[in-house]
Amino acid sequence: METTIRKPENKDLLGFTRCAIDYLQFMTGGAGTEALRERKYWAADRLMDESDQQLLLVAEVDGKVIGYIYGIAEADTNVAQLLEMEVDAIYRGEGIGRKLFAQALREWKNQGVDRLIAECKSPYLETLGFSNHSFEMKNA
Repeated sequence: METTIRKPENKDLLGFTRCAIDYLQFMTGGAGTEALRERKYWAADRLMDESDQQLLLVAEVDGKVIGYIYGIAEADTNVAQLLEMEVDAIYRGEGIGRKLFAQALREWKNQGVDRLIAECKSPYLETLGFSNHSFEMKNA
C-alpha cells in the first residue's frame, strides 16, 4: 500500500469532505444535520482556497483520499497553526499521520515558519513532538 501526500485537487472533494465530517464527528461526539451540512460547505471552501496562508494536504491510497492536514500560517509572522488532522480509522497506525505532518512541516519551513501551534485536539500530538500544543520547527 503506497501513500501519496499531496495538495488536493477538485476531484478530491468527496473524499476530503468525508474525512472532514469524520473529524467533526470525532471532535463533537456526533454532530447534528445542520452542522454536517455546514461542514460540507466548509470542506468545499477549504478545497477551493488558494491563499498563501492556508496549507491543506491530503493523503491518498489507491486513488482514495484517506486523510488530511489543515493549517494556516499567520501573515507577517513565523508562526503557523495546525487546525485539523484526520486519518481514516481503517488506516490509523500505519504512519500516514506522520507522513502528512512531515510534509506539512516541509511546506511551512519553505514559507519561513519556525513555530507551529496546535489548535486541534489530538491524542497523537505528543508523539509528533508537541509540548503544550507548541512545536519548535528548528530541529525538525
